[in-house]
Amino acid sequence: MELNVKLPGEIRALFELAGGEEIRYCSPFDINSSGKYCDFSYGVLTNRRLLIIEEGRIVYEMQLSGLSAMKCESQVNNGILVVTEKESGLARHVARFSMKHISRFASIAKGGMLMLEGSDRIIENREYEKTCPKCGRALPGTRVCPKCEGKNVTLLKFVRLCTNYKKQFVMVALMMLFSSLVGLAGPMFQQRFIDNTLMSDHGSFQEVIRFTLIMAVITVFSIITRYLRSLWSAKLGAGISMDIRGRLYQKMQVLTLSFIQDRRPGELMNRINNDSANIRKFMEDAFGSIFYLIVLMTGAIIVMLTISPGLTLLSIVFLPLAVALSVGFRKVIHRKFHMQYSRGDDNNSALQDVISGIRVVKSFGKEKYESDRFKTISANYARIQKNNEVFWASFYPMLTFIMGMGIYFVTALGGLKTLDGGLSVGQLLQFTTYATMLYGPLGWMTHLPG
Repeated sequence: MELNVKLPGEIRALFELAGGEEIRYCSPFDINSSGKYCDFSYGVLTNRRLLIIEEGRIVYEMQLSGLSAMKCESQVNNGILVVTEKESGLARHVARFSMKHISRFASIAKGGMLMLEGSDRIIENREYEKTCPKCGRALPGTRVCPKCEGKNVTLLKFVRLCTNYKKQFVMVALMMLFSSLVGLAGPMFQQRFIDNTLMSDHGSFQEVIRFTLIMAVITVFSIITRYLRSLWSAKLGAGISMDIRGRLYQKMQVLTLSFIQDRRPGELMNRINNDSANIRKFMEDAFGSIFYLIVLMTGAIIVMLTISPGLTLLSIVFLPLAVALSVGFRKVIHRKFHMQYSRGDDNNSALQDVISGIRVVKSFGKEKYESDRFKTISANYARIQKNNEVFWASFYPMLTFIMGMGIYFVTALGGLKTLDGGLSVGQLLQFTTYATMLYGPLGWMTHLPG
């Protein structure tokens, strides 16, 4: 954990360092003297003095020679930095902070006491950061903040990892392209069959048989392309997840003992097994459909424009609303199921810890204690699972209905246009089928990772 956080330029300009003076420790804090959350607040400890900067101004400054003690005290959901002044002999708290800063201030107070005792030893805190020092977001068990690092950096890392699987990527892309073209071809044959055979006085039994055979061929070809797409997606996902597991294991061999000791064995095993399995599932399920749906939606819009430009524009008008709803619900779903994933991590970690240390548990007669602890963790995990499934079962049908409003509206207007002779029955069916292809994938977006 960083105990000498770099000060912003405007904060650093508030004070001057004397000759030979240097900043030894520096930490932000987030609660002001009125008990409200604040920004631009720092505790700075040099080798000569202590400065407390609150909301961009120095509110306390004292030479170390004027202090006799310094300590960090834990309060209810917050902590305070307390110093004892030599002249008055009174203890006063000079800074208040939330629990995310308490470990850092505890180390700084310890370092301050060493300096008061005449020692020049610098305190180190080997804990990993709980929150990002830049944005303040909680770190998901890593030293790098995913938000500050940026999704593009993560994407580039993933692309470099996939360079050994060019053949699999090409095959998956080809299968997705063929699948989308087959999906677009079906409604075209249906439109011709309805208008030229069913709605015509010249329809014949031979045309019905021919249409049936064509649709059977399309169905078989669709099944084959989907099977091949799933096959190559599975090979791609299995290969990439295998590489990730290997790299994670190799990385674990070179990590410091302090890093390993800060984490439970079950947590580390979950990083290797569960996370790589989730990437494999993404490559098999989500990635295998992205290109397919993009081509399908693009092709659907093009064909819809050839049928009725006016109705197509009305259909597209509803797309921003559908996209906004889909993205908005995706964020909620991501937050809820991320909590479920974290609790599942705790559940697996507790189980692994007990199994690996079962001899110690039995030696100290802690079987009932560990059993009750695991039941509590498991019950919490089950409660979150239940709440998430209830949420999904309640909101996803509503989301589907709202996104389907565009299809209902287009169907109504298209029906009126058909009654006026502007569209044939086959064209109406074809248009609504393509409109479904346009709106249907938006619900799938809620399954994508955030």
